[in-house]
Amino acid sequence: MWTAAWPWARTPVLLLLPRPLALGLPLLPGQMTQLCELINKSGELLAKNLSHLDTVLGALDVQEHSLGVLAVLFVKFSMPSVPDFETLFSQVQLFISTCNGEHIRYATDTFAGLCHQLTNALVERKQLCLLAKCFKPALPYLDVDMMDICKENGAYDAKHFLCYYYYGGMIYTGLKNFERALYFYEQAITTPAMAVSHIMLESYKKYILVSLILLGKVQQLPKYTSQIVGRFIKPLSNAYHELAQVYSTNKPSELRNLVNKHSETFTRDNNMGLVKQCLSSLYKKNIQRLTKIEDGEIFASINQKDGMVCFHDNPEKYNNPAMLHNIDQEMLKCIELDERLKAMDQEITVNPQFVQKGCRSLAAGHPGYVSHDTETSIKYVSHQHPNHPQLFSIVRQACVRSLSCEVCPGREGPIFFGDEQHGFVFSHTFFIKDSLARGFQRWYSIITIMMDRIYLINSWPFLLGKIRGIIDELQGKALKVFEAEQYGCPQRAQRMNTAFTPFLHQRNGNAARSLTSLTNDENLWACLHTSFAWLLKACGSRLTEKLLEGAPTEDTLVQMEKLADLKEESEGWDGSEGEEEKPSAQPDVVEGRELTKCPTDASLMSDGSNWNVAPRRLSVFRSLRHMRQVLGASAFRMLAWHVLMGNQVIWKARDADLVQSAFDILRTMLPVGCVRIIPYSDRYEEAYRCNFLGLSPHVHIPPHILSSEFAVLVEVRTATRCSLYPVLFDDEQPLSKYEFVVTSGSPVAADRVGPTILNKIEAALTNQNLSVDVVDQCLVCLKEEWMNKVKVLFKFTKVDSRPKEDTQKLLSILGAAEEDNVKLLKFWMTGLSKTYKSHLMSTVRSPTSSESRN
Repeated sequence: MWTAAWPWARTPVLLLLPRPLALGLPLLPGQMTQLCELINKSGELLAKNLSHLDTVLGALDVQEHSLGVLAVLFVKFSMPSVPDFETLFSQVQLFISTCNGEHIRYATDTFAGLCHQLTNALVERKQLCLLAKCFKPALPYLDVDMMDICKENGAYDAKHFLCYYYYGGMIYTGLKNFERALYFYEQAITTPAMAVSHIMLESYKKYILVSLILLGKVQQLPKYTSQIVGRFIKPLSNAYHELAQVYSTNKPSELRNLVNKHSETFTRDNNMGLVKQCLSSLYKKNIQRLTKIEDGEIFASINQKDGMVCFHDNPEKYNNPAMLHNIDQEMLKCIELDERLKAMDQEITVNPQFVQKGCRSLAAGHPGYVSHDTETSIKYVSHQHPNHPQLFSIVRQACVRSLSCEVCPGREGPIFFGDEQHGFVFSHTFFIKDSLARGFQRWYSIITIMMDRIYLINSWPFLLGKIRGIIDELQGKALKVFEAEQYGCPQRAQRMNTAFTPFLHQRNGNAARSLTSLTNDENLWACLHTSFAWLLKACGSRLTEKLLEGAPTEDTLVQMEKLADLKEESEGWDGSEGEEEKPSAQPDVVEGRELTKCPTDASLMSDGSNWNVAPRRLSVFRSLRHMRQVLGASAFRMLAWHVLMGNQVIWKARDADLVQSAFDILRTMLPVGCVRIIPYSDRYEEAYRCNFLGLSPHVHIPPHILSSEFAVLVEVRTATRCSLYPVLFDDEQPLSKYEFVVTSGSPVAADRVGPTILNKIEAALTNQNLSVDVVDQCLVCLKEEWMNKVKVLFKFTKVDSRPKEDTQKLLSILGAAEEDNVKLLKFWMTGLSKTYKSHLMSTVRSPTSSESRN
């Protein structure tokens, strides 16, 4: 119940008090809040009746009516001019000493404004130190990093935070501790803000000057700096930006002219002292630059005898007890800071207001939503937080960045950001209508995280279209709820009708509404889960890897040419059926295949030939690694060296399948065009006809071949005991019957370097972490690499006819200047396809090519 209780009720000033106060009874906390709100509405009324305020003060009791006296005194101080300051000062002095502290706690902001002091005691103390130009009393508080903020019953304002760092920066600047001052100014500048603050502006100006003095350049502000710094504060600091730009030229004369030009601005801002220090620091830094000292200090000594100046390194070696103690203390501070940050993060995470502030999608204890994809055996899980800690950290960082520093123009739309460590993010920010929010809207984002940057960029059009559809649906539902709430209770009119008050306006403290409340859809999260699960599946399946064939390799070209030759040969045999068939005097050489004569006529497989090819059975040798373990490392290296050099490789064995299997493995080390095989013969064939020759044990080999350095012989003998050689596989029964003896007229020395490709092949074979398939692919890559070198050498020597000196330079560039590498390149040159050779020759003969070379 309310009543008019003041004796001056007949005057234009009329205040209504609760009945307990009118009767002299104590007020309850809730009634005190109502009283504050009531007095708030009377602020403008008191300001219109300044002549009656002294009468009001005389009628009020300071102890019982402290809030009313405070409101009247605050209005009197707010007047443009105070006619009787002595009387007002006495009234304030009496009020401060005799007021009711319990009542004043409900209007701490107004009380602080009346006393002309900040609510934070540290801020006040630093301001007094600045006014008295006595900085040291504030250092014990400034040297300790602030970890918490006293809320002071909710009356703490952002200006106190800004003043704390601004005053601290000025104190450190006065003490010439520029590094610490730069940190304090940066904290003031990077404080989150939506409007320009004069404190931030002054901090920014001093930040530029201190950066120049300390670093010689303006240090870049962090990415999380508010956008108002770039939009509003920087244009208001043009003189300081010009100063920094001229400072970077290292020309003292130009800097002095600029200081004279803007001296009025610097003097008005009380920054002329720092500007002069910038000018002095430029001279110092120029001297340091001339002496190539980068530490920022000069360590030198003067010889008294000859006057020579000797410059020394920094004497600090970080090995004395004092320095070690300092390092230990700094590490302890870092550990303590880390513990505090973890505690703060945990406190925020479990804070009910934070959890309920629009970020809790599911109720406590809700298991979440799970969808099973039976085709791919993938589960799509939707929950409040990811279960995996590393994934949780990545998602949380992406969420924070999407709604803070990573913002697209207009603050609504798609944007791409990220890195290799934390993943790449596609974020689409948007607004949702909320009649109770500031600006009647809230900011949300839908993000997609991938570790594959290229895949995410290629999915941009698809993701943009589908996510835009989800956003349109959410905004449509929220708009209907917003219009219904505005029709029932317009918030804009209610806010504009709120009376001006000098007291701190206390909000109702209600947490932000969740997305389900804004859209009035209880099944929203289930629908979003369905949409997101489909989006992930569709995005993952819409793009598939497709193997694109490049230019044909030399092996492919050679095989195509041989198939064409076989086709022509087959047609020739078909056309000569009536002619007398003449037996062949020599066995046909199969280049890269195990075929004889015309492959279309099986009867010709043995006609006039001294060797036959039996039907193939299961391979005896499984891989190069298998053969190396069977033969032994040294024997295999000798055999592989002769294979790569193009020397003749002869195998003598009773088992033709074993010889054929060995050739199938060894030929993989060579290009197809370099392979000429006679799988099994009853007589020796010259090296020009084949470089792989299989012989039966009774065949006589000429002595000059056995002693030649251009041939290697592998004899397969019957073993005296089983399991003579270690092998890869357990079922190697055919190999357990034999022993292998590798001989050559020029054995490869163990310390011989050999061709580069051989060393790489052996390194791959000895690496047990590589599977057989991986070794095969490695061998393919090595052959392609060296075939490219062969092409370059062929073009350089055969086509362009360059001199020998240039050829040696080219081989050095290719990394093939060693003797074995040169021999290998010359042998492999014989394996180039006819198509490639004819193409190069035709290019040389063309007039256009000749003109271009000239």
